[in-house]
Amino acid sequence: MPGDRIWLNLDHRQHGIGTQACGPGVLPAHRLDAGPATFSFTFAAGGPGASPQAEDPGAAS
Repeated sequence: MPGDRIWLNLDHRQHGIGTQACGPGVLPAHRLDAGPATFSFTFAAGGPGASPQAEDPGAAS
């Protein structure tokens, strides 16, 4: 939707393919059971020519 906002959706995990509506359900190895989860991410300013390694003191050189 056009506008002055940027929407960002981050998925921690994704459920496998299959709903059993007209075929098999999701295999147990690919089933996503709902429960508590934690994850993190970082936004960093950058631009043309920016080097992520130069901004990350823990990055291997």
